[in-house]
Amino acid sequence: MQLTDELRQELQEKVGRMKLEGARRKELTRHVAMQLSFKGYKPSVCIVRDITQQGSLTDISRDLTELREEIGKALSRRTLKTSMPESYLQMVEQTIEQLWTGAVDTASKALEAEQIAAGKLRDDALREVETIQALRAEELLHRQALQQALDDERRRSSDAEQQAAALQAQCRELAESVARWQANTETERRLRTEEHQRFSTELELMRQEHGRALEQAEGNRRYVLLQLDTAREAERNLRERVRQVEDDRTAQEQRTRVELNHLRDRNGAMSLQLGELKGELKAKETHLAEANKRIADLESRLDSERIALSARNDDMLQDLRAAALGGLLSAVRNAPHVFQLCDEINYQVRVELEENGKPLLWLEDEGGNRIGSTSASVNDLDAKCQQLLDR
Repeated sequence: MQLTDELRQELQEKVGRMKLEGARRKELTRHVAMQLSFKGYKPSVCIVRDITQQGSLTDISRDLTELREEIGKALSRRTLKTSMPESYLQMVEQTIEQLWTGAVDTASKALEAEQIAAGKLRDDALREVETIQALRAEELLHRQALQQALDDERRRSSDAEQQAAALQAQCRELAESVARWQANTETERRLRTEEHQRFSTELELMRQEHGRALEQAEGNRRYVLLQLDTAREAERNLRERVRQVEDDRTAQEQRTRVELNHLRDRNGAMSLQLGELKGELKAKETHLAEANKRIADLESRLDSERIALSARNDDMLQDLRAAALGGLLSAVRNAPHVFQLCDEINYQVRVELEENGKPLLWLEDEGGNRIGSTSASVNDLDAKCQQLLDR
């Protein structure tokens, strides 16, 4: 049976006054339960919690159980049974029965709710396990797809190389129709190819020399420093040569475009002259269109080769820079005072190259904090480490 609005309002006002007087949760719970029982209502945990707005469902259920036990103990006394009116005794017994029934129902509902929640948690865990297994299967399929994509990319790369060889053959065929332009272009391309091969050979030789220098760095620190200076000078020379190659290639492209413009102008003049020859006009215009299309294709291929050469040059410079940093870091760590300081205090050596190739050396503690100022050489850093050790 639901509470009436008037009774709910009356109980809430009484509870509010008791709160102002300093009443605690247990007192409020007992008062509301007794009033509900006197009015003929079942004092359930939810109704009491809704009126008092204090305590959890478990606390209120415990309070109602204690109240029922106290009333039962009081009724068990003989003096109370003999002096209590029969009507009041029946009302108290009914109240105790209602309290006990409400407590049992509340405990049963709480147990069912916990069982439902546990079942949901178990179902969620099973679903998570199934999801993880599905993700693992998807990850395996994704890896297989990536491997297949890698194989396809390798096949496409091989096909691209074959197509490049075919394009070179077509370029040689085109050289027969535009002899002077194709001869100049082929010559410049051959020169760039030879220059690139020489550059690659020199770079590979420098890498080998630098590798041998790194192997000898552990026993001869001064020799490593000399090799690093040589590597820096060689890097500057290589950068200068790369810039020169890029400038020569840009100038050659400009000359090629100028020649292409001359060829187009000559083709236009020839078209005007051939306009008088009405019988041969259609054949000449068709031949001119094909030549222009081949010229556009060749321009596109030249741009692609230029981009690829630029990317390879950048990769070579990055590899050389990384090798120089590795050699410098190895030389710094082998310095006697640096090695002793890092071994005793567990400092870390940090090396960085500026844009102009100048090295920066410093020390860091375990927290990544810089120790002291930066140094421009290994001897300077070794001297600072000696000062720290002396302290």
